[in-house]
Order: sequence, then C-alpha cells, then structure tokens
Amino acid sequence: MRSGSDVDGRSSLRLTGNVVALDEGKYVFESMLDGWANQQTSRGLQATTIDSRRRFIEDFAEFCAAYPWQWQPRDLEDYSVRVRPGKGPLKRSTIRGYQTRIRLFCDFLTDPRYGWQAECLARFGDAPQQICHDWNTISHLLDHEGDPGRRALTFDELERFFDAADARVEAIVRARRKGALAALRNAQMFKTIYAFGLRRSECIGLDVADLRSNPVAGRVRLSGGLSLRCDDQLSLV
Repeated sequence: MRSGSDVDGRSSLRLTGNVVALDEGKYVFESMLDGWANQQTSRGLQATTIDSRRRFIEDFAEFCAAYPWQWQPRDLEDYSVRVRPGKGPLKRSTIRGYQTRIRLFCDFLTDPRYGWQAECLARFGDAPQQICHDWNTISHLLDHEGDPGRRALTFDELERFFDAADARVEAIVRARRKGALAALRNAQMFKTIYAFGLRRSECIGLDVADLRSNPVAGRVRLSGGLSLRCDDQLSLV
C-alpha cells in the first residue's frame, strides 16, 4: 500500500494488488492532511505554520471522535463551547483562530479540484462538508479584540514615541556619554519596523544590502524597497 501526494494538494490513494488498509479511515485522514500540507507549502507558508495547523486538526478530530467526512456543524459548536486548554475562558480572538483553521481545512476538502468528497463518498458513503458558517463562528468586528493594554498605538502616540527615541539620541550626545550609536540604531529600527510592517525577527535579520532604491519609481526619491529573507526565501516589501 502506498500514498502519493501531488504539489497542488491532491492526494492520490493507491492500493497495490489485493492489499487492504488495516484502518482505512486513518489512512484516508492522513492522506488528507498530507495533501493539505502540500497545498500550503505550494502557497509558500512556513513549515511551522503548516505543522501547527496539522496538529490542531488532529486534536479536533480526536475531540470529535470522528473523521472529517463525519463532522457536523454541531461538532464545531461543541468544540467552541467546551474547549478550555487553560484556566478560565478563551479569548474571542483565540476561538476565532481555531474556527478559521477548521474552516480552511474544510474548504480544502470540499474543493472539487481535489476530489476528496467523491473519494470519501465512494469509500465511506459520507462526504466532507463545510461545518463553519456565519451562524456558528465568531465574526471579526473590531480592529483589536485582545488585551486593551496591548492595543495598537494611535498615530499621535506613535509620533510621540518616535520623537522620544530621537530625543534620547540627542540627550546622550549632549551629555557626552556612551550609547548614542546604540540609541540611534534603536530609533531607526523602530521606524523601519513601522514603515515596512516587519516582525521583530525580520528586522533583526536585515542587512545593508537588503535596502535598495527603486530606479523605476523616481517619484519616490529617497524611498525604495526592502528585501526580506525568511526561511531561505526572498520577498520584496
């Protein structure tokens, strides 16, 4: 018995000769996860994101005690209400993140281009369905749903923050103390992160060669592009 996976996310299920899978349901489920992983890899998602989503779907299937072609909307609703991995209730943004992962996996299974509905219908008499809909999932209505203490800064607050970072450099220079160069570096890092929407790890990995002008867009003058290298992949922002 062997299972092959194409780069577009379609997993081919093949039985060699008269060999029958001992646990056909598990065999098909793992092939679904392999195909979904290939689809996400083809989209350029990071391996850590793909692995995290896979483990989550495996945990959800264990919670439901059923395979994806047996899932019903009530399974999602029961999970959203009952799952409490830590102390106290989960935040709305966390629950919505869980629901989004399940929605994405169901979207993959119900996409006719991958053939999983027909495959499961022929094998088990049931087909996967989208169990997430507008009436059992949390909508994203607010720009910030997390802890108010960690909200995004307003434009006025950002301006005061950058002014304070620049003023620190000037204060160190006037006092003739060490640390002016480090303070200047920090001020520029803050502005670069804000200007290009970088993560901390992306900013730390920047080099001078990653900053370049754009000769095609002369109207931007001193502004240019920024090349990011993430997991050996290059992207331009």
